[in-house]
Amino acid sequence: MPEKRKVIDITLRKEEMDSFINIKVSPEIETYFRKAAEKVDRRNSTEVSNKWFDENGDGLSFYKKNEKLSSKVENYPDVMDNFGNGLMDSHRINLALLRIVGISGEDGVTIKSDELIGHEEANAYVQKLADWTVQFYQTHLRDHSLSASVTLELD
Repeated sequence: MPEKRKVIDITLRKEEMDSFINIKVSPEIETYFRKAAEKVDRRNSTEVSNKWFDENGDGLSFYKKNEKLSSKVENYPDVMDNFGNGLMDSHRINLALLRIVGISGEDGVTIKSDELIGHEEANAYVQKLADWTVQFYQTHLRDHSLSASVTLELD
């Protein structure tokens, strides 16, 4: 029987003018982005956002973007990776939330946004981010083993 693994858990709630997104991912996803950031700058692999905040209004720490890996991440249609910008840009979703420090912790991370997004747009964002994350996990983070053999019959 195949092993089951929760890859991503997203909850979005709205209170008056604010939206709160709680997101938790499997440890492999956070490790991927942490290691990618360490390749950019081992001593200082994180930054603090002045655009995206936690529930207390403090800037979120995030792993620096590794431009060499961006092509792997952004090689999927309809995505961007731009920390601090909007969740969506017309039909493209912003994957930068996946670079937040602590996102794989016990409770994940809650992001507070005053970005005015409607129910339909929020629903689309949550669904697309979940779908993309599962596809990314299966393609880049799941263990794989490949082998080949060739047999020749010689006369």
